[in-house]
Amino acid sequence: MSSKFLGRDAEGVGYSLADASWDCDWYWGYGYIKSRNSHQHADSEYKDDNNEYGDNNIFTGKFLATKSFTEAEGWKLRELMATFYQLKKQAELLGRGGMHITSNPMADYLINKGEAERINKLVLPKLFEEVNKILDKGEK
Repeated sequence: MSSKFLGRDAEGVGYSLADASWDCDWYWGYGYIKSRNSHQHADSEYKDDNNEYGDNNIFTGKFLATKSFTEAEGWKLRELMATFYQLKKQAELLGRGGMHITSNPMADYLINKGEAERINKLVLPKLFEEVNKILDKGEK
């Protein structure tokens, strides 16, 4: 799996964002942050729920000592990643008719396979392109 370079931490460890993959024929795998010794998710390890401007955020915080993108691009990346996670959940909800915990009595009202397909085949691939536009110019 290839990836896009994000930057290096204070110890010189490089971090990258793995490319999107269509997994198990029903959802997008994306947001995986890799380094030589780790693999985390952009929506869990590198966010600060208590402080929107938290220093731990990999895109907009001070976690990376050097970055392959500007500060303004970091905010765009953060927006795009948050959008990805929201759309991924929306497509899953619309495709399954629930949150996949148990059967949902609202399923008949929730299922919209056409919209789930539009999100998965049109909207999210465009989002990945936008992220790549920013990161393709970074260190290889």
